[in-house]
Amino acid sequence: MSAEKTTQRKSIFDDLDVIPGFLSGSSLKLIAVVTMTIDHFAAGVIYAMLVMHALPGDMTFDELYRIYQILRGIGRTAFPIYCFLLVEGLLYTRSRIRYLRNLILFALLSELPFDLALPENLSDMMSTDIPAVLYESRFYLMEHQNVFCTLAIGLAACWAIDAIRQRLGMRFVTAFSAVLIGIAACLFANLLHTDYHAVGVLMILAFYILHPLRIGAAALGYTALTTGLVMEEWSFPGFFAMLFYNGKRGFLGRSAAAKYFFYIYYPAHLMLFFFLRVAVLNRFF
Repeated sequence: MSAEKTTQRKSIFDDLDVIPGFLSGSSLKLIAVVTMTIDHFAAGVIYAMLVMHALPGDMTFDELYRIYQILRGIGRTAFPIYCFLLVEGLLYTRSRIRYLRNLILFALLSELPFDLALPENLSDMMSTDIPAVLYESRFYLMEHQNVFCTLAIGLAACWAIDAIRQRLGMRFVTAFSAVLIGIAACLFANLLHTDYHAVGVLMILAFYILHPLRIGAAALGYTALTTGLVMEEWSFPGFFAMLFYNGKRGFLGRSAAAKYFFYIYYPAHLMLFFFLRVAVLNRFF
């Protein structure tokens, strides 16, 4: 989601060199998309098979559960990369308003697929009567919003801090404002029950504030995730990959089709997993 560089100062550490690397933004996006898809397949399909005891062939529950754990662990790689690319996008995009607008728009468009694909809070994992299932599960569904919400809140917070820094420079009032904005953003994420909630927003802020002190940002982000959430020790590959970002767009270039593919892919693959889960479970029962 990053774009070409502008002439403005990028961060409070502009005079420090960026670590040289060999992974472009396109490469990081593909790593994130693949690992996210693996994660959502496990969370949306295999989880339901475990709950319903729909065990394929001679596979035992423990064997399927082990596969579920491994796939969810692989999926932990995606979120740190998305947060890192979000900050890169903020610092280099030609239109921050359009960037934030797209995140909010796809947060709204993705909520229904998100609710349907991840069945933990659904009253019926097998039904195709979508209105009835959503109505019966309405109170539980309010407890978890999709990751676009987290990214949008994090982007807005970084943008606000960046605007104050550019106007006032690095002064006490800037640092104090950054703390207040960060706290407000984290509280708002918790209030909305967004994916990764305050921990996710905190990591986005760390990536912005410590840019391009990538090792420090990665260490702080990894500590926040592993302290605040379970299974996040598996997220290490995502933080490791971002250390080798080379600052270039890569093979996807500036194509609008490629850009919006990554936005559309999120709700599209979630709906696919919803229908796949229903089809799989209905073959067993």
